[in-house]
Amino acid sequence: MELEIDKKLDKAVYLQIADTIITDIRSGRLKSGDALPGSRNLAQTLKINRNTVVEAYQVLINEEWVISRERKGIFVSERLPFLHEKIRIYSMILITNR
Repeated sequence: MELEIDKKLDKAVYLQIADTIITDIRSGRLKSGDALPGSRNLAQTLKINRNTVVEAYQVLINEEWVISRERKGIFVSERLPFLHEKIRIYSMILITNR
C-alpha cells in the first residue's frame, strides 16, 4: 500500500489516509481480508503522529471498510459498505415494483 500525504492540503491528514485506503479497496488493490499496516509502522513510514493514523483507522472502522481484530490488527472488511448500499437500493426497487 502506498500512501502520499500532502500536509499543505486543506483536507485533514487522517482523512487523506482514510480516503486513500478506501480508494485502494474500491480499486481492488486492497482485498477483503487484507491486513493494513500497524498504526505505529504506518505513522513512522509517513513521519506523522500515530494518533493521526489511529484516527484514520477509526473512520474506516466506523464506516465499515475495515474491521479490527483484537491483538491481530486491522483488516479489510469481508462485506464492504458500497456493496451493502447497492444491495439495499436493489432490494428497495424490488419491493417498490411488487
